[in-house]
Amino acid sequence: MMFMANIRRVLLAGCALGAAFMATATPALAQATGLPKTQAEFEKQIGITADQKKKMDDLKKKYDPQMLAIQKKYQPQVQKLQQQFAEIQTQMQALQQKAQVEMRPLAEKAQKEMQAILTPVQQKKIKEIEAQVQQQRQQAGGGAGGGLMGAPRP
Repeated sequence: MMFMANIRRVLLAGCALGAAFMATATPALAQATGLPKTQAEFEKQIGITADQKKKMDDLKKKYDPQMLAIQKKYQPQVQKLQQQFAEIQTQMQALQQKAQVEMRPLAEKAQKEMQAILTPVQQKKIKEIEAQVQQQRQQAGGGAGGGLMGAPRP
């Protein structure tokens, strides 16, 4: 459906009204800037007359069938690419997890060697900071993540 909405925006972009409305088309932008949230609000704000509205509606009726035909032509390709993208994301996540598993022993070894360099006071400060970071993540709804020294938390 997003593809269809984008096609309609292309149609609207062909006229001055459409180009201006495209700038207000995203609800977040409209909310943040106080701009109109809908095309109807936009038309009212700039004073579109009934005659102008009818002419614009006639143009929409004129071009909609062509726009929909183009959408129909490309939709299978778009869907195929969306599926491929989802598959690639899944593969990337699997590789990232695999890399994390392989790195874990090295990170733990490095952490032990780094800890040996630090004084007991420094080690205590690191544990306090890590506890604060973990608490903030939990309050923010985030995941566990790694420790400050780079290794997974115990």
